[in-house]
Amino acid sequence: MRPFLLAAFACLVFACEVTTGSRPPSSPSDARAPAGGKTPAPRHDGPEGPAAVVAVAAGRTHTCALDEAGAVACWGGGRFGQLGDGSRTPRGTAAPVPGVRGAVELRSGGDHVCVRTQRGGVYCWGRNDAGQTGTGERARVIATPRPVVGLRDVAHLAAGADHTCAATRTGHVYCWGRNDGGALGRSHPKVVPTPVRVPALDGATALAAGRDHTCGIVDGRVRCIGRNDAGQRGSETDGGVVRGTAGATLLAAGAEHTCAAVGTSLRCWGKGAALGRPKAPRADGIVAQELAGRNAVRELAAGTEHTCLRNAAGRVLCFGDGTDGRIGGLPRADAPRAVPGLAGATALAAGDAHTCAVTGTRIVRCFGRNDDGALGDGSTGGGDRLVPVDVPTLSDVAEVDAGEDFVCARARSGEVSCWGRGADGQLGNGDTKDRTAPTPTRLPERAVDLSTGRRHACAVGESGAVYCFGSDASGQVSAGSGTKRRPRPTRVPGIDGATSVASGSLHTCALGRDGRVRCFGADDDGQLGAGVEGRGPGPVAVVGLPKVAEIAAGDRHNCARTGDGAVWCWGRNQFGQLGDAADARDLKRPHPRPVRVRAVTDAVAVDAGDEFTCLVRRDRTAACFGRNDGGQLGSGTTMHWLTRVPVKGLSGVAALGAGPRHACAVRIDGTGACWGDGAHGKLGHGGTEPKPLATPIVGLSDAVAIAPGGSVTCALRRGGKVACFGSDEHGQIGDGGVAWSARPVTVVGLDGSAD
Repeated sequence: MRPFLLAAFACLVFACEVTTGSRPPSSPSDARAPAGGKTPAPRHDGPEGPAAVVAVAAGRTHTCALDEAGAVACWGGGRFGQLGDGSRTPRGTAAPVPGVRGAVELRSGGDHVCVRTQRGGVYCWGRNDAGQTGTGERARVIATPRPVVGLRDVAHLAAGADHTCAATRTGHVYCWGRNDGGALGRSHPKVVPTPVRVPALDGATALAAGRDHTCGIVDGRVRCIGRNDAGQRGSETDGGVVRGTAGATLLAAGAEHTCAAVGTSLRCWGKGAALGRPKAPRADGIVAQELAGRNAVRELAAGTEHTCLRNAAGRVLCFGDGTDGRIGGLPRADAPRAVPGLAGATALAAGDAHTCAVTGTRIVRCFGRNDDGALGDGSTGGGDRLVPVDVPTLSDVAEVDAGEDFVCARARSGEVSCWGRGADGQLGNGDTKDRTAPTPTRLPERAVDLSTGRRHACAVGESGAVYCFGSDASGQVSAGSGTKRRPRPTRVPGIDGATSVASGSLHTCALGRDGRVRCFGADDDGQLGAGVEGRGPGPVAVVGLPKVAEIAAGDRHNCARTGDGAVWCWGRNQFGQLGDAADARDLKRPHPRPVRVRAVTDAVAVDAGDEFTCLVRRDRTAACFGRNDGGQLGSGTTMHWLTRVPVKGLSGVAALGAGPRHACAVRIDGTGACWGDGAHGKLGHGGTEPKPLATPIVGLSDAVAIAPGGSVTCALRRGGKVACFGSDEHGQIGDGGVAWSARPVTVVGLDGSAD
């Protein structure tokens, strides 16, 4: 099973209800009082035990969390130093920002982060090409927290795409950073590296900053300055006051839209697509929805083209453009729609194309696009998450994949454990014994991605290196001449900068940070994609591919999805698994050069079985093509298809996986369905008979991902647990037994840990 990958969008920020502070400290660690007035989230262990996280903030490709002790942890994109730890590399799991303590407010811009301390000082880090950190330094990147020059007694903050604003306890507003369109006031230059007074917003009790506009609640009404080409300043009266906003209490600004909570209603204006109305370029003063009583708005967060709210009942509702899953699985919504899995929410943040919330159990859950690890689930390879995933304490399972008779799981800490058949060394623990419970592999570094083939497995390390173990008869592990087996992880030579990996039967492919694909191993059907057959086993570049977002490997073919929704496949095409509507003559010959899948322009995920391929479309339906003698296409027949055919009766798909002769999907609501070969009970419907139509998995209601294997299927559940069903001949169900099960069984030893 391969994660979804998409290219980055333009930046955004959010703003929401704020708290008050006092005098500025001399350093970010000299004020240690708890964050008063904040709301809960996940936990990070400190010297005195775990501290509950009380606020979250999201930027373009990064996310940060503030805990009740005033410490900050960040994860995701780090190219501009926005993780605050001095590095400039992405990280898929949360790690502390050194030197920050005593913070009481956290705000994130597109690629920069700022905190306010209990004493009213402000510290920022990250991208600084427009002076958005306010430090006055000329460096384009500020990789560790620095004090903002000349600010005292700050009461609350707002961070825009490339500018930042602060309101002091005396009522004055100061801003700094990029001033395109007058977001800092018309009298200032385009780049302002230190705070300047913005009199138009003096007296603001709340601030919100968008891409090139800034708004505040002044005297109970919304007032905006800056660019107005999309109507993001609203329908103004004299003095920039937005009509219909009397009594506003909360405020949020996206790239080109603004929303305010006014009494029992939510009013939004600006770019129509951000409000779920793509045909309306301007949408001034629209009332999105009346929200009364216990459903009154308690917090607002705005992304580039989406908005979310947290109501008094603790529910999270989102609307706007739903691309990448940023509003919880819907492609678009013109009114707030509830996101499942976030009961009792106490805090909220919206990034460029992702959203995070703190649940009532003090767990942070994120959903949407995962570029550079923005969701904090342990992966930095990108991808969509249509249902919320946990930001863990670095012990839960982040990814699971199933081979022929074995299974591997990657913990959010980067550890990999495998169980099941070990005869070919595919468990990676140094021997060839079967294991009925998860056993740690011996990887030399933390893993950020994982893939299992028929009898081998591969992982991508944090450094971008690829490590493989198991059967190596065709060089699918070592990219060399091949030995019978390699029971310990072996670094693949000639591959650096990888972000994800896909393992086929006798070959492997890796996707690099540059969007290029390199493959190694068997090449008898052109599955290495070198343009001619027989170029293996060493790593070769796949020719003729545009920049790739996601890869999938089947038996002797591969497919790649690009950011524009197209899918390209290469290798064996005997049953039409390349999806190019080949004629009878064309089916008999290999395709060592990628061909474009016919009639597919909206794919958001792809996976490959032995001799068939399945994909998820933008409308969250699924389609498959290729071999179908076992009903593995889900079309209701057993006829092979040379082009895509819909999986009948399946909608709301959040994730999909393809095994050798069956496939499964997880819906947005957490339920699952499988179709195809049912031997050993691997369809999970309670029996062993095949099913040519998507059939519900019994007892599965909280899944976030699924991995069909040769004789077993495993599902990753919310909270990091794994449940498997199918054959347990070699212990691949992972329950410590030697039977089989046609219903999900929880894997022993992965219940909150990887050991």
